[in-house]
Amino acid sequence: MVAILDDEVFDPYLLDDFERGAYLWNASDTLELTTPEIAPGDALALPDQTFFEHVLDVQTPVLVENVVQGGLCNQGKGVVPVAILTTDFFDALTIDHNTVMFGEAYETHRDKKSGEAQRHEEDFDGDGDLDLVFHFRFDETGYECDAENVLLTGYTFDGTMIVSGAHAYFMRDFAIGQDWTKGEALNFWFYGTNSGDEIGLTLKDNRAADPGPSGWSMVWSDEFDDPAGTPPNPAYWTYEIGDGAANRIPGWGNQELQYYTSSTENSATDGNGNLVITAREASGGEQKGDAQGHAGQTVQRAGKIRIQGPHRAIAGNCEKG
Repeated sequence: MVAILDDEVFDPYLLDDFERGAYLWNASDTLELTTPEIAPGDALALPDQTFFEHVLDVQTPVLVENVVQGGLCNQGKGVVPVAILTTDFFDALTIDHNTVMFGEAYETHRDKKSGEAQRHEEDFDGDGDLDLVFHFRFDETGYECDAENVLLTGYTFDGTMIVSGAHAYFMRDFAIGQDWTKGEALNFWFYGTNSGDEIGLTLKDNRAADPGPSGWSMVWSDEFDDPAGTPPNPAYWTYEIGDGAANRIPGWGNQELQYYTSSTENSATDGNGNLVITAREASGGEQKGDAQGHAGQTVQRAGKIRIQGPHRAIAGNCEKG
């Protein structure tokens, strides 16, 4: 067995070190989030970095320039011509025309034998470069005639995503309000790709006010209304048994002088809608079974349960006894 000690100093102001991936982050469909590990001395390493560190890597699509000829609804036979332009930064001819969508529509001109989209290359804007021209049926796009925000997506032949008309985002929402008043600023390192695209940063100050009990919605409950002596419902609850030694944390990590059982003598309903968890002094024989061997000290046995399943938060009353 190899034990790895994480001796990194805790930083209360660190928002995310990405050591557990990017599962706390959300992103638009056009982005892919990964968390690669960066070695000291790497081109992406922080100044004076001495350990391996994870970073958030955002794979973005190529932003392309397109022109919608005329309005969406004023074209003959309901066909909307759209051109993707070749620029100094992007060659439109690298696009796989079979993958391009305008809203929900694909190229309407199809090869009768193969069924594949026909490819139209021409100098649409008269600048001497070949552009890629498409024809989409308006009634297949899913747009209204007066739509101002329209999305075009597709891929190049090498699998790189292209997009136009979209504002991509990635974000992290905090489940509870954060107090950052002790800090003077929000600092982060950002490595771009020299694309010239504008990147915006928005800090939300939108914590919702607690509406109070009248505004709460019950999502789950256990009323413990079983007859007296009934153990906790195993569909909702599970036991933690022993003194932690089996979990390789003797004393449960905080030097507890007790061990836990699944006995109804330690955790059971009382017949009055309550779950009663009782600590009892262990007998001599039971003390011998204490894996920590606390010589000369009284060892207690008690019930310890935790919720299991999909329930994420619990609110309730706990009565002292």
